[in-house]
Amino acid sequence: MSNNQQNTQSGMKKRFWKDVDVVPQDNGWVIHLDGRPLRLPGRTLLHVSAQPLAEALAAEWRQAGKGPGELFHVDELPLTGLCGTMTERVPAEREGMTEALLAYAHSDLLCYRADNWSELSRLQEEQWGRWLSWCARTFGASLQVTEGIMPITQPPEAVKALRDALESMTPAELTVLAVAVPVLGSLVLGLAALKSDEDAEALVKCAMLDEQSQMERWGADIAITDRMAAKVRDVADVLRFRSLLCQK
Repeated sequence: MSNNQQNTQSGMKKRFWKDVDVVPQDNGWVIHLDGRPLRLPGRTLLHVSAQPLAEALAAEWRQAGKGPGELFHVDELPLTGLCGTMTERVPAEREGMTEALLAYAHSDLLCYRADNWSELSRLQEEQWGRWLSWCARTFGASLQVTEGIMPITQPPEAVKALRDALESMTPAELTVLAVAVPVLGSLVLGLAALKSDEDAEALVKCAMLDEQSQMERWGADIAITDRMAAKVRDVADVLRFRSLLCQK
């Protein structure tokens, strides 16, 4: 296997540009690399309506690889990836994405509790119950809770309320959910990432309550802390994306 093939498979790419500019176009902003407009993998022009987002995108491309000819990883361009999802993936796959997100309503992390009364179950009731109540108030979706891992059937009216909410989402909002929901293992926490002021670390700590309880009992686990840090980065990226879109 050639070095180029290895780099492609590992997500590494070689920087081919020197200059990055933000250029106004069609009531929005585009990014130019050495004077050429940047296009997404599907060949759609990367065009955004918010200048702060455009400036943040340009900053990613200026930083990637440090300089021409240097290698960089696609993970260094999280905002660009999110814009690609918003611009190309959501319009093409909206129905499938909605169904995939709605599936979490039937297996939402927050609905499955420790099966014995313990400090963990008390924390679950306190922290997870808070967000289930928020979901009921905000979306009219009251989800049922059970002990253990046996699946439960959620009330049809709650599922319908969540479906209605998802179907009303903009492409940008679905983009946030497409990342936040799988990372957090919860449609409810994903919606909190989209609609509340909770920060990334707090959301991830809530989602990983079980793992934190284990570490408090048995000591630190580097695999868990690394996984938590990665989740915080992913959620922080979508929260930043959401914030930049709202700025003008």
